[in-house]
Amino acid sequence: VDAEHVPVAIAELYKPLNKDFASALDFSEALQVPRTNDGAVRMVDGSVLIVGGLDDVGSPVRTAEQFSLDGGFTSVGEIPVGAGVIDLVATPMSDGRVLFTGGREEATGPPVDVAFLARLDPDDGLVDFQKTDRLEHPRAGHQAMLLCDGTLLLVGGGRDAPVERYNPSAAKRR
Repeated sequence: VDAEHVPVAIAELYKPLNKDFASALDFSEALQVPRTNDGAVRMVDGSVLIVGGLDDVGSPVRTAEQFSLDGGFTSVGEIPVGAGVIDLVATPMSDGRVLFTGGREEATGPPVDVAFLARLDPDDGLVDFQKTDRLEHPRAGHQAMLLCDGTLLLVGGGRDAPVERYNPSAAKRR
């Protein structure tokens, strides 16, 4: 956000070997939709998937963008209806998919119990979104940890929401 707390579209590239950000002359990419409070996660091909958030007038962003060094920012689809787009949590899974859990549909809305998966299609490089099993408890702003057996441990993010162990649907199941 800028000094007036309005989301900006400017992206920055961190260069870990230099322990610094790339200069604006070397890297000047911009999101298609300025957003804040979004979810971002690295995909198996090294691209970054940006999901949801709030736009420059405080409205929920239901679109997703993917960033790659080769292609910059491109639109990759819509978030499933009913899914949270603010305060959601992205968790990379061992099979290459990313599980998005909980969140809110509106900035001041209640937490949701919706979960959805994002998968990078190796044939065409596109991202597929698919709703999956619901959480036991609505959550927003929670934490999620992938466990060694492929389940997730979800904590916090809801009034009196107990710790939950979530088993996402199998990769072959639709």
